[in-house]
Amino acid sequence: RKVASSKGDKNKTLDIKFAPSGDQLVSCGVKHVKFWTVTGRNMKCKRGIFGKKAKVQAIMCIGFAKGKTVTGTAHGDLYVWEGRKVEKIVSDAHSKAVNALFSCPAGLASGGKDGSVRLWNPDVTPLRSFPVPNMASFGSYNPAVRSVCWDHEHKKLLVGTHGSEIFELNQTDAKCPNKGPFARGHCKGE
Repeated sequence: RKVASSKGDKNKTLDIKFAPSGDQLVSCGVKHVKFWTVTGRNMKCKRGIFGKKAKVQAIMCIGFAKGKTVTGTAHGDLYVWEGRKVEKIVSDAHSKAVNALFSCPAGLASGGKDGSVRLWNPDVTPLRSFPVPNMASFGSYNPAVRSVCWDHEHKKLLVGTHGSEIFELNQTDAKCPNKGPFARGHCKGE
């Protein structure tokens, strides 16, 4: 059953998430961020304002920290939004695109096309950074991180790669208890 609907953006949408408050949706993609509210059967959006600080570019993913929206960019930065305006830029969060963000009470986990995972405090200051294990030794087609999940309570991370592997990492040192991926899939060329 359809609750509400609206037209999206003419540019490709890459991520959409409910804000933790549950009363707003945030969507992002090629050259846009939109903040949506649902009223009855209607959805209304307001575009994010990049301002003079932030570069308009592909916004790859969305997370939340301390009630603020955080987005990852194609150039490897994190944008922290106050309302619908960029308030803070974390430059070079990754050396390539930030493909994945995961929010939890302990902060944020980010995964990049550069093959690294980073942990961030709730105020989006660095907590820990480490590269994903040497994927070449495991025969990875492409070690770019496509998804990340952080279980702070058990001090574990799950990392999914573009090469279709899933790794479990220790939060403190990024070591693989399994000495490699615990799941492998198929990817391009296979």
